[in-house]
Amino acid sequence: MTALPTHLEATAILNGRFQCVQPRFGFRFSVDALLLAWFALRSGSNTPFCELGAGSGIISALLVRGGLPGGLAVELDPVMIECLTRTVAENGLESRVSICPHDLRALRNVLGAGSFRMVVANPPYFPLGEGRVDADAADARARHEFTCTMADLLSATRYLLPNRGRLSLIYPAARLVECLGALPAHKLLPTRLQLVHPRADRRASHFLLEAAKSEGPDLVVESPLVVHDNGTAGYGAWYAELLGQIED
Repeated sequence: MTALPTHLEATAILNGRFQCVQPRFGFRFSVDALLLAWFALRSGSNTPFCELGAGSGIISALLVRGGLPGGLAVELDPVMIECLTRTVAENGLESRVSICPHDLRALRNVLGAGSFRMVVANPPYFPLGEGRVDADAADARARHEFTCTMADLLSATRYLLPNRGRLSLIYPAARLVECLGALPAHKLLPTRLQLVHPRADRRASHFLLEAAKSEGPDLVVESPLVVHDNGTAGYGAWYAELLGQIED
């Protein structure tokens, strides 16, 4: 591993098989990123993808390590672009993950319409005015909709996808009704939905959603995903499946 600047550090995940470079202080990835990578890989798609708001690059890197032929990681924040670049390099994925240092709200300036049959996103969870805004600028942008609202994300997705192209995303469960209501205005139809529960006896905390542009099969509601097995700190069966999907 190459030496990192003092404001960054590498975190080993997936039993040490993968390195994610992220800020030492400020925004850091969570299990949500792993859940979204698992969900997207289960879609059965085998096509280049575009990740919107790629952050440290963990999702893009996991998707190509999981067998997708390549991807484009779009990120606006300079610190996260640095992390993204190093995550890609530390895992030897420079030939498979390209980096687009650009605002997803203006992708029409740099990418063609219908460029990708697959889009993935782990967007900011909180609308402005909700929740505590972190003093760290990168953390604030990652968690709150300063530079990417739900409408911004869906608009960019509509532009990037051809008809029948797919979007995979994760949001807090409290925004499910809002998200389902927003899809039609962007010509997106829900095709697969899975509620995420921290433990079997807890209410859903997040949802994973796949949507298709313009046309697609009827909505399939998957069995609930339980993050932790049997109320313990260990991850559930989904984690073992993700490990099996990732190349050595």
